[in-house]
Amino acid sequence: AAIAIVATATPLPTPTPIPRYPPPPPIPGVPPGPTQAELPKLTVPVCDAAEYLGPYIPPDPDVRQVIIEDDDIAVKAVGGTKVHRIWKLRNIGTCTWGPGYELAFYGGRSMGSGGVAFEGFTGFQPERRNIIEDTEHLIVPEGKPNQVALLEVVLNVPVTPGIHQSYWRMRNPQGVYFGPIIGVTMEVVRDCEFGIYGAPQVNRFEILGVGDVFRPANPVDVKARLGEAVTLDWSIINADNYDILVKEPTGDVTNLATRNFTDRRGFIPDQLGQHTITLIADNGSCSAQAQVKVDVLPPEGGEFNLNVVLSSNAPVTASDASVSFSANVVPGTLDARWMHFDPEVNGIIFHADLYRRTITKSCPPLVDPNGSFNWLCWNKSEWKFVRQQAVGQIGQTATGSSVVCNSSSELCAAIQQGDPRAASTMTIADHQRLIFCEPSAGNTQYGVVYYLEARKEGAPASPPMSNKVFVECRGQGQSLPSEIP
Repeated sequence: AAIAIVATATPLPTPTPIPRYPPPPPIPGVPPGPTQAELPKLTVPVCDAAEYLGPYIPPDPDVRQVIIEDDDIAVKAVGGTKVHRIWKLRNIGTCTWGPGYELAFYGGRSMGSGGVAFEGFTGFQPERRNIIEDTEHLIVPEGKPNQVALLEVVLNVPVTPGIHQSYWRMRNPQGVYFGPIIGVTMEVVRDCEFGIYGAPQVNRFEILGVGDVFRPANPVDVKARLGEAVTLDWSIINADNYDILVKEPTGDVTNLATRNFTDRRGFIPDQLGQHTITLIADNGSCSAQAQVKVDVLPPEGGEFNLNVVLSSNAPVTASDASVSFSANVVPGTLDARWMHFDPEVNGIIFHADLYRRTITKSCPPLVDPNGSFNWLCWNKSEWKFVRQQAVGQIGQTATGSSVVCNSSSELCAAIQQGDPRAASTMTIADHQRLIFCEPSAGNTQYGVVYYLEARKEGAPASPPMSNKVFVECRGQGQSLPSEIP
């Protein structure tokens, strides 16, 4: 008989569940046992990933102004200016950001970003800067995983008032966007005021030095002597252009600006009077100004200068540098030329003081080939004042000249009227008296000190007196050394 094999299903044994019991309650005085922390969720590593760490705040705000508010906060910005924005991004992927990676415009208004001022990585500072490929692409520097990149764009603020936003995002060489969307929000205004983003800011504009003086007490209004160097010091931010204009007393204007927005520069004023120096910083249509003043004075002792020009045949001797002789000066007159540094002076008074001294010969004379003689040695007494001869006012301006003669002589009026007979009848003694001298004779010698007095609205000006100009009244055959009394 055939044997039939029949397969039957044998049920598998059911596993006995392992009981899970809660930990026993702690015994009084005994700390509970350790518990296991929840394990983190594991994710597959991503090649391109970025983490936004917020806007970057520069450590030195005096270098340049950067928008530091969060992306969704509308900050006021002046329309038509340029502003800076820096974002911090961490590379949290596994791929290095190298060639082909870029921070690309993602939405809103690109605002014509056209330049980058700063970028870097924590622990890594590349030599090269970020590169703007066009107005919508910023090529980022190389960034390895876990490094933080500082990415800056310079944005052109729209001219239309209102709220404007610009969005940016990282993009890999294949054109795939990754990472968070970052951006900036602006409320565009027309007001160009200090503290609004885009408004130029003059952090410092002052006079650093005058001559040998470093840091004068008032660095915005100083006095300098003619020929002294004046050093300017300035620092500007938020400007794309600036000028430093020096307006001279004559109205001429020169520009002292350099390429650097923080710099120092010296110049030497070559004109007397007040120099107004204005710094004008521009960012688009928005401007800021600062001003300093330099009052240029004559060299020490030269605030009020007098020069005297006598005729070529004037019977006087002079070694004073302020005295000269000219054939263009009419005999019996002198040409007084003056300059007072105060342009408000409106009165010039001429003075001539006569002095006298005694000369005693102490050794034999030596006759020269021309028949005159010079005393090689002598005893001189001190100059003594004889009299003051005030002509009166000869001018009404701070700078000028006037032909002067002694009005006590009748020839003075004739000379001033151009009478040709005056010169033909004039003796040497007349000539001397006309120029306020007295003929020196024998052992008596005369000298004259010329000087001017300046007045402003009837009161003494500052300084009130000019330099003193001395001439020695020469006698027949005399040629003695001159010295001012």
